[in-house]
Amino acid sequence: MKNIFLFLSLTLLLASCKSFDKEISAINNLTSKWDAVANMASAFSNSLNEANADFTQKIAGVEIDSSAFATLPTEQQDKILMAKENLMSVGNELTGLTDDFGLLLDEWNAKSDMVDKLKENVSAKTFDPGTLTEVEDLTSFVDNTNNQLGQFNERLETLKEGVTTNHADLSGLMASLVK
Repeated sequence: MKNIFLFLSLTLLLASCKSFDKEISAINNLTSKWDAVANMASAFSNSLNEANADFTQKIAGVEIDSSAFATLPTEQQDKILMAKENLMSVGNELTGLTDDFGLLLDEWNAKSDMVDKLKENVSAKTFDPGTLTEVEDLTSFVDNTNNQLGQFNERLETLKEGVTTNHADLSGLMASLVK
């Protein structure tokens, strides 16, 4: 009887250690991805802040002198107004991207506590029955966030080009006010 009890105890111990290996491996994989995507999000945040600052600087530098503007032919006035509207439209899209990124960060921050708890579980080697499911859900979230950041980067590059192009167009038209 003692032997059977010892055998069952060893079997359960080995089975539980193997189960911990699964959890530990899954959590380590998750935290590695988490850290990489967090670094990408930080870099994107810096780029987004720079783009917003650049837009703010450019829009501030194109004030229309109303008295000189009034002397221009209507067609020229319309071109200037359209160019300014185009620049402002890109600025609005930049604001939308900033808002979208903010929502993503809110969701990220809400889930970061869950990842921290999982890291603590690895140290303590204590796992809930639903740990692997939780890790799978968080890994899926990280993968989706990574994809969203890729899309955000593409949008940002397009918007930065739009700011540069539309600012150049408006500045060129504004030069006619100085002549």
